[in-house]
Amino acid sequence: MRVDFTPTKNWSVQFQQTMNWALHKITDQRFEIRRNLHCWEAQFSWVPGGSGQGYYFRINVKDIPDIKLERSESGLRGPISGFGYSY
Repeated sequence: MRVDFTPTKNWSVQFQQTMNWALHKITDQRFEIRRNLHCWEAQFSWVPGGSGQGYYFRINVKDIPDIKLERSESGLRGPISGFGYSY
């Protein structure tokens, strides 16, 4: 299941969950929040459990993505795959 939600033109929220129906168990959950900040953009991704558990935060200049501030914990080293969203 995947849910995309845009509460305003500058905010984007995404949630993704996978489930093992044979075991009736959630196997993976992922959250991502993005914010358009005029010429900057910010992103926060979080995986609450499992092998990819951790978070990733990034704020960067839109026109020059190499100008950025990044912070991550655990296995996340960039945007979560499957969340290919851009402004």
